[in-house]
This record gives sequence, C-alpha cells and structure tokens, in this order.
Amino acid sequence: MSSIVDGCKEHFKTQADMQYGVLPHGTTVPVSRFKASMSPEALEELHLLVRSAKIAPVTYENDLGDEKFGISRSFLVQAKAAWAEYDWRKSEEYINKYPNFKASLAYENHDYDVHFVGLFSKNQNARPLLLLHGWPGSFLEFLPIADLFKRQYSEENLPYHIIIPSLPGYAFSSGPAVTTDFSLDDVSKIIHSLMDGLKLGTSYLIHAGDVGSQVALRLANSSSAVKVTNGISSKPDDADETYTQQEVEGLQRVAEFSRSGTGYAIEQSTKPATIGLVLATNPLALLAWIGEKYQDWTDTTPPLITILETATLYWLTDTLPRSLYPYRDLFSGSNNSFGTQGGNKTTPFGISWFPKEPAPFPQSWFVGQLHVTFFRHHDKGGHFAGLEQPEVLKKDLEDFFSQIQ
Repeated sequence: MSSIVDGCKEHFKTQADMQYGVLPHGTTVPVSRFKASMSPEALEELHLLVRSAKIAPVTYENDLGDEKFGISRSFLVQAKAAWAEYDWRKSEEYINKYPNFKASLAYENHDYDVHFVGLFSKNQNARPLLLLHGWPGSFLEFLPIADLFKRQYSEENLPYHIIIPSLPGYAFSSGPAVTTDFSLDDVSKIIHSLMDGLKLGTSYLIHAGDVGSQVALRLANSSSAVKVTNGISSKPDDADETYTQQEVEGLQRVAEFSRSGTGYAIEQSTKPATIGLVLATNPLALLAWIGEKYQDWTDTTPPLITILETATLYWLTDTLPRSLYPYRDLFSGSNNSFGTQGGNKTTPFGISWFPKEPAPFPQSWFVGQLHVTFFRHHDKGGHFAGLEQPEVLKKDLEDFFSQIQ
C-alpha cells in the first residue's frame, strides 16, 4: 500500500500510553499502533481537484428538489463549496482520540494489514464484541457508540473488548489481492483470524449491517451471538404474513427500492471496474455517488460535514474502487448468496429494525431463516444506525447481548 494510505504506523513502546489500548495477553499476530495522518500533498491535491471540478448544468432531473432521480445539483453546489473549506485534520484528531491499530495477517499467500479501532477492557469478564460496517460506510459509523461506551465505563469495568475493523479494501486496511478473486468468504476468514490472533476468537459477539451483516452470517459458527440491522433479501415460503403497520410501510419501501433504488448495485456488481475507475477520477463524482445514499437511506440527512468526512476518507484511501468486490460477489458471482437462505439456525440472532433502511423486511421473514431471539422495531433511523441513532443502537446491543450466556 502507498504511504498515503498507510498514514503513520507506530510500534508500541509501552502499552500503558493509551487508555483502553492495552492488547489482550498472548496476542499472536503482529499489531502496531496506527495514527491517521494523510500527507500534505494528498490533502492539497484533493482541495485542488474539488475546486476545479466541473458541475453539470441544470436539468429537469437534477433540479426537481426531491431527489426523485438522484442527487440534486443544488446539493452538489453547496457540498463543493463546503468541501473546498473542509479541514480533514480535525477528522484525524477525532479518529486519533480512539486507540487505532493495524494487524498484519497472512492469508492465501498474501499479507493483509487490517486496520481496527480497539477499546480493550481490563475487566476479567469482558466479552469480545465485533462491530462490522457496510457500504458506503466505514469504521467511522461506530465511533459514536464507542464514545458512549467510553463515557459510561472506565477501562477497568468496560464489559466488552470492542473491535471495529475496516473491512479489507475499506479505509486504512489493505485492499483485496489483485491477482486472484476475492469474496466475502475470504473477508470472514481474515476477520476471524484477526479475532483469533487477538485471543478473542473462541466465541465472540457480533453486530453488523449491510455488507458487514453478510460477513457476520459467515462468522456465525464462530460467535456466541450475532446482531444485525439487515441481511436478508427474500421471503421464506412459510413466513407469517400478519404484518404490523410499520412492516406494511416497510414493505412499501422495499417495493419502491426494488423499482427505483437498485441501479447503483447493478452497476457495482456487473461493471465494478468501470464504475470504480470513473469515480476515482473526480472527488465530486464520488461524493455524488455515495452522498445520494446518505440522503435516501436515512430518516434525516446527516450534517453535510458527516457526509464530507466519509467522502474524504474514501477519496484519500482509494476506498471506492477497492470496496466494490462484495457486490460482484453477492449479486453476479458464483456465490450469489445475499440474504440468509440456508443460514445459521442455532446461533442466537438479534435484529434492530429501522424504518429507513432501503429494504426493511418484516420480523417473520427473519424468524423464518434465522434463530431470532431478539427483535426490536424502532420509529426512527435507517441504514447508518450507528451514526443516526447511536444511543438506541447501543441499548439494543446491551439488551440483546445480556441475554447471551
């Protein structure tokens, strides 16, 4: 990986120099401290590209104001002006408030550096908790929850060892090998080797969404319990069709998403090379592509600075072209297994249901495919629940995992 992506990696001089940063005893994989620190040249180039980026003229589709046909031109004009003044160094300060690490893992004749934020507890009874993001997200989604845990617990009584990795190809982690195929099965094995190497891999708890939920389904046999915010794609034959009003409205949203919201997934799954190359040429193009999701898949569009933070992370780390392989794998590859059909029926599963997920399926659809022991409907929230509703999601995590022995 390039020095820009690597940032600054520092080896431990002492493990006592950062709160919550003491690794478990007996760690068997090389782990280094990591500090987010992009080069001045990379930041200067980004600002130059943003300022010089051309915005298309007004059209009927981009001027409607309701985003019916995608991102609006007015949003992009506003975002361009804000991005030109955006200070990534403040985001680095925010990221570096948490213990960041990189683990060096060997897998299938390739070496992978896997970035993760880790909050390690000194509580002898602490349980490993793995938080897995999706697309177009990152580890940033779960930092508000990490902050809530830090505020509530000291490192002496924190009930969990919290691990928030960047999936391979995302943010500061290595990308997939370029000489061989790469799938979510490979991701799950790499993430399990991370947990195993940290001596947390015997039986751990998982919370995940989107692509992360597909990794979690593959890790279910290694975990004590799995909690997801989505992860299925079809109705079981024997599903109970008695739906709540929330679920009726959710199915209407599913139908609309199927009709008009899946174009991005078709492109990313069938032509990932093309769209990856296109979006890596211009930061404003990347912002439009992923910013649309932060508008469509949320209750309330997050603050612009939140969207810019993710777009900047994606741009500076070349995440977009490196992160499309899950779509190729799930939708057009030999795997073709998006969803839980034939899924794990013994590991306890918990579901947090948020109405503005792009496809909020009914409870009975989950129950028909997984061993669901916890299900909770919410009135607000969407695809990025860790950012949108961190307090609500944290409570769900603790309520569900407290049931698991």
